[in-house]
Amino acid sequence: MIEQCARRMHAPLHTAGQEWHVQCGTRRLVYQDDRGLMDLAGPKLFGRHHSITAGLAIAALRALDAFQIEPAAFEAGVVNAEWPARMQRLVSGGFMIRAAGSEIWLGWRHNAKVGASVAAALGDLESGCLGRLVVIVGMMANKDARAFLANFAGLTRHIVDGAIPVATTPCRRTSWPDAARASVCACESAASVMQRWARWRGCLRGAAGAS
Repeated sequence: MIEQCARRMHAPLHTAGQEWHVQCGTRRLVYQDDRGLMDLAGPKLFGRHHSITAGLAIAALRALDAFQIEPAAFEAGVVNAEWPARMQRLVSGGFMIRAAGSEIWLGWRHNAKVGASVAAALGDLESGCLGRLVVIVGMMANKDARAFLANFAGLTRHIVDGAIPVATTPCRRTSWPDAARASVCACESAASVMQRWARWRGCLRGAAGAS
């Protein structure tokens, strides 16, 4: 669809993997296009998908002849980017007091494809946490929760369905356990979510997401 639109409008198309490339390594981001290669410090945002997003932003700016941006400026933008609730680890607050000895990561995602990026990031955290992860999800009834949760099959044994105040109808949970191969329980408040999590003392990490 994007290619068709570009042809119709006679607009140049800069496609990832063709006109530009990005590779993410340990704390580094390597970007390359027909203008050259830049080896930059990687984003402090956690998850490989953030490096891909950073590459897309760089490609967009370099495609505009009106901008002449030095590599140091690109690196500063990548390193200093802040994006709350996009694989953000909570380090303080009431939830962390209740979750002493564990970790809470926030990942706001709304469909199966971007849910896969959250699952991949959690898998990258540490192989030793597999099976000790609790997924806390709040999802609107018009979303495909089954496809979203299928990304976490093998990563977690516990899923908590937290209530969303703006949801007009409850999500259907009947297919969730089969999709994620995990047990599912429903909670009606943040306090009840934390109480439920406290029962699973062997769980080290919690990932909370809503859509």
